[in-house]
Amino acid sequence: MSREANSAKHHVLVIDDEQINLEILNEILKDRYQTTLVQSSHEGILLAQERKPDLIILDVMMPEMDGYETCENIRKDPIFKDTPILFISALDDTESKIKAFKIGGNDYITKPFHQEEVLARVEVHLNLYRSYKELKELESMRDQLTHMLIHDLRAPLSAAESYLGLYLDTLDNAQAAPRHLLEMARYSTTYLNDMITSVLDVNRYEANKMPVNFTHFDLCPLIYDILAMSESICKQTEVRLHNNLCTSPMMIWADAKLVKRIFINLVTNAIRYSPHQGKIHLYQDFANELLRFNIVDSGPGVPQESQEQIFEKYGQIGSKSTYTSGLGLTFCKLAVESMGGSIGLSSESGKGCHFWFTLKAKEQTS
Repeated sequence: MSREANSAKHHVLVIDDEQINLEILNEILKDRYQTTLVQSSHEGILLAQERKPDLIILDVMMPEMDGYETCENIRKDPIFKDTPILFISALDDTESKIKAFKIGGNDYITKPFHQEEVLARVEVHLNLYRSYKELKELESMRDQLTHMLIHDLRAPLSAAESYLGLYLDTLDNAQAAPRHLLEMARYSTTYLNDMITSVLDVNRYEANKMPVNFTHFDLCPLIYDILAMSESICKQTEVRLHNNLCTSPMMIWADAKLVKRIFINLVTNAIRYSPHQGKIHLYQDFANELLRFNIVDSGPGVPQESQEQIFEKYGQIGSKSTYTSGLGLTFCKLAVESMGGSIGLSSESGKGCHFWFTLKAKEQTS
């Protein structure tokens, strides 16, 4: 059985098996809020899903299903992940209150309750909930604007990259100096383009809208292409890149475009943080029947306590000159995991970084 009182801006659902408690709470709330009053936990859960209240007041001691279990069932629906739930109970012991907060309650009011206290707590939690929703909306608007601006940057940058490539094709070997400068310019535009693509793709991963197109392909041509792209920047800093990948054809089961961008990110990071005349080693081995690819540099390294943070959005370790991941490593983690692999880092301060990731050598059959 349920009943509704006057309509107001905010909707409060009250679940309590005692009719007298429902009537008292309705008298307290009805002048400010729309209220739905329910005596059954099961009916309360159904009405919550149907009417999506802004706040729920929930008794602890009820037959069939107590308030704790009711709260857990309500929280299972992602719609109510942030909806304020206020417990109300005659139980005044610390253990009962702690349990209420642990299973998802936002507040705990003890009986006998006072009108001013109930109104104050309801108002505080509704204001917090409203502010939180407004912040989420602003964050969404900001992300949409950022996505739109970054998307618009891709067209002119891609055009510049293509024109540089076309011009390079017209130069002969005698024009080594301008060719080197143009190759550096093309590398920079390619790097910027990859950064922009990473921002867009991280957003797509987070929205579960990133397609993954598995194919069985030879990794070697892709690796040779990446090494050719990296050659100019390596020459500038005299970084030596030792490649022990692809000594023979290497077939893998993955998304070729994603794999290429993972390698570009990791190799670019290794070059960026390697000292003058530093060394980078690329090699593969096996881990739990998966191919494991290793990129080892001679840069400043990452402390053990900061290694998880390095894969977070805009993760920064120490000063900017020490290690800043931007979105490149975040993209790598999401991309590797979307293909059923894993990624990690072994490092010590001052001893370089050893990034690795795993991929399937062939399609898994059930």
